[in-house]
Amino acid sequence: MKVNLNLANAKLYFAIRHFRKVRVKFYVDLAAALKDKEVFSKFIAVRKARAIKQRDPLLPLYSVWQIRSQSKGGKLSHVLLGSAPESDIMVLAAIEDKGDLPEGLRFLASTIKGQEKMGSTVKTAIFTPSIACAVLTIFLLVMAFYVTPVFIDIAPPSKWPFAGKVLYYLSMAITDYGVIVMAGAMIAGTLFVRSFSRWSGPRRARADQRLPYRIYRDYQGAIFLISLATMMKSGDSLVRALEQLQWRASPWLRWHLAKILQNIPRTQPNYGEAFATGIFSTELTNRLTDYSRRSGEFAKVIERIGIEGMAEVQAGVEEAVQKLQVALFLTLGAVVAFFIAAILLTSQGMSGAIKAEMLMQQQTR
Repeated sequence: MKVNLNLANAKLYFAIRHFRKVRVKFYVDLAAALKDKEVFSKFIAVRKARAIKQRDPLLPLYSVWQIRSQSKGGKLSHVLLGSAPESDIMVLAAIEDKGDLPEGLRFLASTIKGQEKMGSTVKTAIFTPSIACAVLTIFLLVMAFYVTPVFIDIAPPSKWPFAGKVLYYLSMAITDYGVIVMAGAMIAGTLFVRSFSRWSGPRRARADQRLPYRIYRDYQGAIFLISLATMMKSGDSLVRALEQLQWRASPWLRWHLAKILQNIPRTQPNYGEAFATGIFSTELTNRLTDYSRRSGEFAKVIERIGIEGMAEVQAGVEEAVQKLQVALFLTLGAVVAFFIAAILLTSQGMSGAIKAEMLMQQQTR
């Protein structure tokens, strides 16, 4: 019995993971069904029957959803709780209370598509430096444990050229203190990564204007803007939507949201000015302020800026990623070129010294 329970839990776990990858299509299909006046319980029952025949990995979820649909009025936010991300549940709950569910589902699906596209770009930005660091680490290890010991056997480091001595001291640091250096690098890397979401304040706002923090600001700012647009479109007020987002935000975003909430009373009716905290780029902030000044419906302004801003931020993130990649490859190329030159100069210097010594020995004979 215990084995069967664990197997069922494993299938449910993988079903949830799969659903989060394909939930955009699910929301679009559900929106179409609700638009055609099909009730949610019928929609799930049809999908469950089809899943049994086609061995759909979502089958365990359909069974859970079918049971949940019979309680709490069959609300979608209750049915999908634990299956969909928390951000989706928050939006769905707001839509069900005040908005048009089919239209809200379609809008939610479109925002998720934009988020996923930007997410793939950011993953590329993370993947490239990881590969570069791995290549450089392998190169340094080969140099320290294989190349340098051969040179030491041929000639003492005191007779090496300057570049060779740099090579020697670096190799000794790796072989003698490699574990400490590696531990220090891992700690520094962990702190650096954690600083993206945890470091906040005026100094961080200035750092967000430069790479690599600018990529994080643009990405998270766009996600925040589209989440705010989705919640306001579903009927939430600006303050309530901000407070709900603040409750589940990272320290970085929480600091900006606190500043925005503080700015709202003194900036109304032009709420766009309240967002001038550094959470967006200067261009996007100016556009939000101008649109807000000319429009009396801030919810529509946020929706418009959210859609336009998503495409703009996507282009900006891609441009920033390209610049970062170029800088990384140039740096990696320069480092590798220096070590290769050091190896060649050292080998040539030792070769010359060996030839001179052999010539002196022949002359003495």
